[in-house]
Amino acid sequence: VDKDIMAPVIREELHYRALKAHHGLMIRYLLSMGNHRGKITRAIEYLRRNYRDAATIDQLAKIAGMGLTSFHTHFREVTRTTPKQFQKELRLIEARRLLVEECLPVATVAYEVGYKSPKQGVLETLR
Repeated sequence: VDKDIMAPVIREELHYRALKAHHGLMIRYLLSMGNHRGKITRAIEYLRRNYRDAATIDQLAKIAGMGLTSFHTHFREVTRTTPKQFQKELRLIEARRLLVEECLPVATVAYEVGYKSPKQGVLETLR
């Protein structure tokens, strides 16, 4: 019963915190959609939908329709982080949600968000 009542509030707080973090400004900035920003948005949306899966820079650049160097430069310009770090942050947001809303064990959460082992998730978090 507590979960049913608290889940929407917790979800709303997570969204609020995500928008208040350094990515929040980027999300609002992306709404204006310039040429490169629009292309980077496609890669970001892909990462959001597929945060569990390993994504390569080559793959993301192709999704954005950009060359590797241009993609990496513009991704960092828009998000203030690298694609790998961005994906890691998406995983951590989902991990927190699963821990709070679903009360799952840490090992289960690590697998659910795409890490091969709980240890890998901890090591990725520390990097």
